[in-house]
Amino acid sequence: MSYVEKFVNYMDSDDIAKLFDNYQKMLEDNRTLEDKQYGIMTKAIYDWKNKKEGIKYSTKIQILETLLERNPVDTFLHLTNNLHNLSLETLLASLSTLYEKSFEVKSESEFLELAKLFESITCKYSGLIHNNRELEVSQMSRKLYEFAKMKGYNWKPHRTILYDLDAVKQM
Repeated sequence: MSYVEKFVNYMDSDDIAKLFDNYQKMLEDNRTLEDKQYGIMTKAIYDWKNKKEGIKYSTKIQILETLLERNPVDTFLHLTNNLHNLSLETLLASLSTLYEKSFEVKSESEFLELAKLFESITCKYSGLIHNNRELEVSQMSRKLYEFAKMKGYNWKPHRTILYDLDAVKQM
């Protein structure tokens, strides 16, 4: 699998079309030359923009290769943003699943195993959670603690406190 193929799998047709459109605007509407040079037909571009059809996988690769070559900074920033958002969604789905399963346990040991995994993941990916979803994750942790307390389970949540640079400077 090529370098570009790894990244193209994290982008849908809308992402590619948006990147391509931004690149064309950068060219100050010298679109015809670019389209023909890379074998992308004007009709295909029209169909993407009007959501008549998605972009073929091979065309996505071709466009992404071109954009990484011609406009690497914007393209990598867009990819990074996509991957960040996907990672955050995946992380929250994982934590939510652990959270929900924790209330279905039959024993303290089962609860402790899930709670410790919840904490471990939260700690490992705290940088991704910070300034994004820390309130939601903190509430899950608090409710897990309340559940453990109600059931008489011996568990206290580990507290991870993150500061941004401005907060540290103020201290």
